[in-house]
Amino acid sequence: MKPDLIAYDLINKGKNTEALEYLDLAINNKIGDQLKLYQQRGYVYVCLGDTEKALADFEWALAIEPRSNYALMCKSIINLGAERFEQALADFNLIPETNLLGERYWELGKDIFIKTKNYERALYFAERLCNNDKENYNYVYNKGWCLSKLLRHRESILVYQGLIDRTHFQHLIFNNLGFVYIMVGEYEVAGSYLIKGLKLEPAYAYLNSNISIYYFFKKQMDKAMHHIDVSIENGPSNSFAYFLRSKYLLSLDRNDEALKEMEIAEKLGLNTDFPIERSVLEKTIFSSTH
Repeated sequence: MKPDLIAYDLINKGKNTEALEYLDLAINNKIGDQLKLYQQRGYVYVCLGDTEKALADFEWALAIEPRSNYALMCKSIINLGAERFEQALADFNLIPETNLLGERYWELGKDIFIKTKNYERALYFAERLCNNDKENYNYVYNKGWCLSKLLRHRESILVYQGLIDRTHFQHLIFNNLGFVYIMVGEYEVAGSYLIKGLKLEPAYAYLNSNISIYYFFKKQMDKAMHHIDVSIENGPSNSFAYFLRSKYLLSLDRNDEALKEMEIAEKLGLNTDFPIERSVLEKTIFSSTH
């Protein structure tokens, strides 16, 4: 039997390490379909955890056939996983919009556009996924999240409310609903959801940071400071929490401490990750603490 055929048989049996020897043999001796061989070896390298070698093989495949959707998609997935988001986007954009690549194509698009902060496009892909599988909790959750990022808060609220009884992770939904209601200035409603969430997961960093906004609104500064401290303790890389603590300290006339917290927030990516949310809060609840 030819080495390429032996390799394919071994791959089908999940024997990827053994298949690699025959793939090398077939490629080195130009036996069989070279495009398929490079793509299959790339797949094997992915399975074996060597994504850089896999990436090189998908590049070879594209040198043979630049329009190989499979190779472009695999490259995009690898680059996304390596947090090379712009390269992942560049590869993905070369793939024609199609249902032929299955659900993974739409998932990949959603994930890439979220990471590159193109929330309009992310929403488009999330909605396509929802249309294909209306019962999938993650797809609907992503749709609600994208709507929130686009400041389509009322639509986001409707989506999240429909998820409350569909998940074991209700604290996430209560957290998101609470934050969306903060964004529209309905602080009492926000507080009711956030309190429900904290009863389920009292240490969850985002719940603590969001409920601190509610307590700031209520002028209960001891509680606001307690919850923002808990948030940062459990989520020390969240730039938004440092932004909030800076604002609370500023309201207490602890200006030097506030400045240090804001510097941390900006170093962690506040202006990249939360520009809209920062702007909304500075124009509303924090307008008197500039």
